[in-house]
Amino acid sequence: MQELDSLTVKDLEQRSLSRHEPRWLRLQRKNAWEQFQVTPPPDWKRKKLQPISLSSSFTNFWNKQEKNILKNENKQESKISGKIVLVDGQLSSLFLKPELAYEGVVLCDMKTAVLERADLLEPYFTKKNSIPEDIFSFLQDALWDNGYFLWIPKGLKVQEPFEIEIVQENPAFSLTMRNLVVAEQVSSVKIQEQCSSQDQRADVTLVLSKTQVCAEKSARIQTLDIQRSGSHVMDFSTRIYEAKAESDIHALHVGLGAGSGQDILSGTAREEGATIRHEGILVGSEHQQRKQVVSLHHEAPLTKGSMKYKGLLKDKAYAFLDGMIHVTDQGKKTVSRLEEQVMLLSSKARCDALPALDIHTSDVSIAHSAAVSHFDEEKLFYLMSRGLSEKDARALLVEGFFSDLLEPFKDSDSYCLLTSLIDHKLSLSP
Repeated sequence: MQELDSLTVKDLEQRSLSRHEPRWLRLQRKNAWEQFQVTPPPDWKRKKLQPISLSSSFTNFWNKQEKNILKNENKQESKISGKIVLVDGQLSSLFLKPELAYEGVVLCDMKTAVLERADLLEPYFTKKNSIPEDIFSFLQDALWDNGYFLWIPKGLKVQEPFEIEIVQENPAFSLTMRNLVVAEQVSSVKIQEQCSSQDQRADVTLVLSKTQVCAEKSARIQTLDIQRSGSHVMDFSTRIYEAKAESDIHALHVGLGAGSGQDILSGTAREEGATIRHEGILVGSEHQQRKQVVSLHHEAPLTKGSMKYKGLLKDKAYAFLDGMIHVTDQGKKTVSRLEEQVMLLSSKARCDALPALDIHTSDVSIAHSAAVSHFDEEKLFYLMSRGLSEKDARALLVEGFFSDLLEPFKDSDSYCLLTSLIDHKLSLSP
């Protein structure tokens, strides 16, 4: 095991060589580590977020104990296209329908991808993205240990979803994940991801992850990711969505767990006719603190975008929402919208919302809004006057608050899972 304070560039180089990583990846890690060394931690005083102690929270990040691959015997395999499970950063189980493997689909952990398909990774890993770089992103780029890779070949339309499970069983281990999803031209795919851990009430553990979701020309991608880590986790996740010509990405990020942390969710409509909708649900309780930095970048004409982020906060939870729509001078006839809406369920819950626009052409249709309000007691009283209990009335209002975000999943098993998780988080169900 190795602590962060004792790590050197030589340690990184030796580990990369032992993992047979290509030269471009070793150089990328080295550059990121050097940037990490000179980048100061964020000053979050104005945002009321707690200070970060990397040396004490980022420990035991290289778990050398490899686990055996276990075939997934899930009886529901017929309803999914594939499934990968990572436990404490190690591959635990992997399933992929044989017919999809025959068609050229690749599903594996990132360690295997680096060894066997580095040629597919390099164009995406080395591409410059429109995301804010800070000390956490540099640390993640330097030290990521594992993750997942999903590749959908040209022209293949996959109907059943892929399932991803990332589990932290040992709270003493920090997790560093690097994930990549690529849908080649005229292909389509659905992905459901869960990141979870038990509430250990142990020392704070840092979890860093970066996920790139790339839709090539005329591809379609739908993703749902649920973060439900324990309160001991300080979670920093980055999700990057890139849409090429006439492609479509619809992503829903659901943040339920982790004691504190930051989400960076960035979409880029790279070519003409691209559409990106990335949306989010945030539910906070107790002393949770969360910062969400969301953005849409329109770099070509006739692109469409939508960001809708909603949150419910109770107890002493706090959230800071920082949203931005950016349109270059090439983004003529862009249509895009940003909405931030948070409801406070207690007098001590707090939220700050900061929507912004950066527009470099006049031929666009752009809108943004933000609203932070308290729970509507009149609506609660009205429902209770119709015979509902207070708990049932609150659950109905919560479901209605998120209904537009949950509607695309109404006919799937994910809908029941999401509503039950939200109700449980807010103590609206047993």
